[in-house]
Amino acid sequence: VVLEAPSDGHVEAYFFALDLKPTALHTLGADWNAPGLSSLPLENRLPFLQPTRCDFCLS
Repeated sequence: VVLEAPSDGHVEAYFFALDLKPTALHTLGADWNAPGLSSLPLENRLPFLQPTRCDFCLS
């Protein structure tokens, strides 16, 4: 799932509302629609995601 949110707290609330437990959280340090990324197909954008600390994830 790809989400755009102002903070991980918003992401946590989203998953809590759905009663789901994510296994990991990854972030993108750039705008998903930035000129360098927007021209790439989705599968080519995924390597730019970086794992981040997730206190509400299962792992």
